[in-house]
Amino acid sequence: MRQSLLESERIYLRGLEESDITEEYHGWLNDYEVNRYLDAGKFPVTISGMRRWLKNFEDSATGFAFAVIDTATDKHIGAITLYGIDWFNRTADVGI
Repeated sequence: MRQSLLESERIYLRGLEESDITEEYHGWLNDYEVNRYLDAGKFPVTISGMRRWLKNFEDSATGFAFAVIDTATDKHIGAITLYGIDWFNRTADVGI
């Protein structure tokens, strides 16, 4: 049974896990075309750097990282982050 936080017909979200940090995900983050309109991808990222980045979300009350999973294949196809969460004013920065 999967632990989804939000689910639609085609995708679901669950917490991003260290096992999601694969060569494929690493490739997305270092691909200029994938990231041309984003802050990500401007500087090379290493897999060890990705793991350190993910640890920032452990036990955080102001940031969360989610894996976007294809429902049909159960394949990790993207990520979403919420960070700088202001619970009082109900605002956050979002990365997709």
